[in-house]
Amino acid sequence: MCLRVLLKSAMTAVASLALLPAVALAQATGLAGVVKDATGGVLPGVTVEAASSALIEKVRAVTTDEQGQYKVIDLRPGQYAITFTLTGFATVVREGIDLPAGFTATVNAELRVGAVAETITVSGSSPTVDVQSVRAQTVLSNSVLDSLPSQRSPQSFVPYIPGVVGGLGDIGRDTASVAIHGGRAGEANVAIDGANDHTFEGTGGGAGFTYYINQGSVQEVTVTTGGQSAEQAVSGITTNLVPKEGGNSLSGNFVVAYSDERVQARNLTDALRDRGLTATNRLKKIWDVNPSWGGRLVRDKLWFYNSFRYWGTDTYLAGLYRNATPLAYSYTPDLNNQADALVVDGSANIRLTWQATEKNKISFFWDEQPHCTCNYPGFDATASPEATGHGRWNPNGFRQITWKSPLSSRLLLDAGVSQVMTNWYVHLQTAPFVAADTIPMTAQTGVVRSFRSGPIAQLGQHKSDPITARIALNYVTGSHALKVGFSNLWGRRDTTQEIPQAVSYRVSTATNGTPNQITEYANARWIEKINASMGLFAQDQWTIQHVTLNAGLRFDYFKSSVPEQSLPATRFLPARSYAAVDQVIGWKDINPRLGVAYDLFGNGKTALKATVGRYIAGETAATTRANNPVQQSITSTTRVWTDTNRNFIPDCNLSNPLANDECAQLADLSFGQPNVLATKYDPNVLNGWGKRGYNWEIASSIQHELQSGVSFNAEYDRRWFGNQTVTNNLARTPGDWDPYCITAPVDSRLPDGGGYRICDGLFDLNPLKFGLNNNLVTFAKNFGTGFSEVYNGVDFTTRVRLPGGLQVNAGTSTGRVVIDQCIAVDAPVGQSGTSADRGAVSFNTSRQFCRSEPPFRTQVKGFLIVPLPWGIQTSSGFQIVPGPQITAEYTPSAAEIRAALNRNPSGSIASIALIEPGTQFSPSLKSVDFRASRRMRFGRTTVTGSVDVFNILNKSDINTLSTSYTSTWLQPTQILVPRYAKFNAQIDF
Repeated sequence: MCLRVLLKSAMTAVASLALLPAVALAQATGLAGVVKDATGGVLPGVTVEAASSALIEKVRAVTTDEQGQYKVIDLRPGQYAITFTLTGFATVVREGIDLPAGFTATVNAELRVGAVAETITVSGSSPTVDVQSVRAQTVLSNSVLDSLPSQRSPQSFVPYIPGVVGGLGDIGRDTASVAIHGGRAGEANVAIDGANDHTFEGTGGGAGFTYYINQGSVQEVTVTTGGQSAEQAVSGITTNLVPKEGGNSLSGNFVVAYSDERVQARNLTDALRDRGLTATNRLKKIWDVNPSWGGRLVRDKLWFYNSFRYWGTDTYLAGLYRNATPLAYSYTPDLNNQADALVVDGSANIRLTWQATEKNKISFFWDEQPHCTCNYPGFDATASPEATGHGRWNPNGFRQITWKSPLSSRLLLDAGVSQVMTNWYVHLQTAPFVAADTIPMTAQTGVVRSFRSGPIAQLGQHKSDPITARIALNYVTGSHALKVGFSNLWGRRDTTQEIPQAVSYRVSTATNGTPNQITEYANARWIEKINASMGLFAQDQWTIQHVTLNAGLRFDYFKSSVPEQSLPATRFLPARSYAAVDQVIGWKDINPRLGVAYDLFGNGKTALKATVGRYIAGETAATTRANNPVQQSITSTTRVWTDTNRNFIPDCNLSNPLANDECAQLADLSFGQPNVLATKYDPNVLNGWGKRGYNWEIASSIQHELQSGVSFNAEYDRRWFGNQTVTNNLARTPGDWDPYCITAPVDSRLPDGGGYRICDGLFDLNPLKFGLNNNLVTFAKNFGTGFSEVYNGVDFTTRVRLPGGLQVNAGTSTGRVVIDQCIAVDAPVGQSGTSADRGAVSFNTSRQFCRSEPPFRTQVKGFLIVPLPWGIQTSSGFQIVPGPQITAEYTPSAAEIRAALNRNPSGSIASIALIEPGTQFSPSLKSVDFRASRRMRFGRTTVTGSVDVFNILNKSDINTLSTSYTSTWLQPTQILVPRYAKFNAQIDF
């Protein structure tokens, strides 16, 4: 990717503004309070004006109601002056109120009798406790984003929040898969000005993102981790980005950053080498170039903001080398040329904010973001570089248009449309160049499992074009705020399979292996449509003296379908057609939300809060794909290949499904036809009221301002899930399994030194039932009540923001998830969900392990910013998180099973747990990132130089380890990234 591409994208964005389709959610940023006279009596009719340079209209005004209360909603984050005016009383001005995003600041006033012309100006500290909202959130201002050590992705700050799981030790920006309080990583969402960045990959969140944020466009970040209002459908972490809009004065900045392997240490210790770890992933290069600027086109009327960014990472892969013979039929590692994974991002965007009339504000945003995962799937040390894909996301971008209109002093209309448009196109590799007809090779065993061409599973196009439309109406009085609205997401996903010559070859090992199998592919195409992912909601907030009630109700409707599909003839199959499925999913849900906030002493400094809410499970196109008629046909099959002359060319007719010459008969003669054994879904799972997966979340907390700028929060959280599903093989029953016992190996590292008998939960399928499959996905609750997943935990956090610039956000989170799967589906208890043709099996664990109840485990996280004299500033982000769980998955030999059963096992043998889950863990992981910076002013221009040091202590704590009970058991597979430095420069003007 080059700068020329970015400039072209920028020109496209500017030229196409008239075509923008996009939307945003109104921000829950505002002011509230009560106005009284000197005797303590409430004052209705007081004019309250909130003024800030962050507002293009300059001033927002409301009046107090009969209880003397007021609310100003949907404000931009920034610094405000609040003016209180009433005839017969002196005017009061409260200055210097810092209002962060997503926060309702309580600002009360007392008016004394006097002339209106008399003005009393009061300067005071900004509130730190929100005594009206029940959301759990962390706000990161622009100054914080610019001060902390990071890879300059707004998501990269999320792992520093106590309770968050994921994102530790990554190089670059791969921190999207994060969760909190037992939630799902796939439901973590990023929103731009309130509009969710949805795709149709996965469940619409987590690692399914295709659009990564240009931090140069971001003013503030609000991370909501609990207590979501009825506007949100799912309960995952929501990272909302408040964009920069420009202003009446030209301003901006220019950021550059760089790092490479010359400034990286090594942390592979002798102890780790003794445990079998021989290499680690290492940094090759990181770069970032990010100019941004904005200002006015028409004063107080039309503002603009532009940002361009070109950034990426290149990482060496541990133990993997480039192939010295990339076009040969074997892998020859070039030990002098370590393999690397290259990721390149670009962004060219523009935002226009237009105050069309006094009561109509319109915002346009367009971000064109070509992206390359140039060695897809990325950090995969099992694929030789030529067998990785050249993954291009182009077109790839985000578009948005919003309209906000205060219809009156009490009514605010908010509407808009947004779209994420992407084509994730995985081509054959270009470095080294792989010709279009190069057949992929896979290896049956060994470290390297694919070479010559690939990646087989991802080659092709993955188009997605989700559109979200939204409208909401806010009715606000001093003590009451009602919001009703509608949102809908729709679009389609279009995926193609493009395997060269529609075949792949398998060899025994990548190095001089013997060919033994051919896979033939249909090179199919799948199309799924999301007709509606719709939500209707009402959210009410009512303040009665010290109590604020937050009540919401949301109706969710999800419908998906599959259009008629006609596939052209391919190498092995004739043209074929598939009938449309008008409705695959038809879910309807009612989701209540209830919360209460109590201003304990009435001074806005101590709040007791409690929330309870039901949230639906994230869903886009995954379940629809599973029910697509193309997916439920046989799209690939294998055949045994005996390469007699070792020429690596099948000397047979591959179009002949029967045995001929070197090729055996196809494993499945129904290749290309409907798969009668395909997994089916219970219609009751796919359609109806309350059938969608869901979870309930409850929380209670106390927040207290210890002193000006210092607050403390203690919170209890509980989450449980419903409508979980299992796969039931209708061709089998729990009575079709024979119990047996084995003896655990003798090993001092196992409980009690090993040698113990394992009987509970071990069964072998009756040979007469082997190969019989009729799988149905249905509700786990159909088989009893022994299937549950529950999280309980407690968080303690403190936040410090002092006038001198010192900031601290830190805390602890202690919790655990208890999982109970003690139900019998098509196998005895402990075997639920077994659908593969396996004989001697256990369901992860033996019967006594079908309930996992680990101990409560604690993490410590946070960040701090410390200003020093002479423009010097230091900052740090730190994490201490629990280490990985230790398990031992043992696969007994066929002889052991034969001795236990007095017959041969009926199928392949799965692993058996030798250690009860949740009982043994590796030591905690400890990571500290550090930044030192120096700021210099030259008139209106500020120049800041800084150096980031990641993993400054150069810790080598184990992140993942081998759990297979073989010779590599407990061998570390990934440790923390070694210490490295990154150099940054920023010019603000």
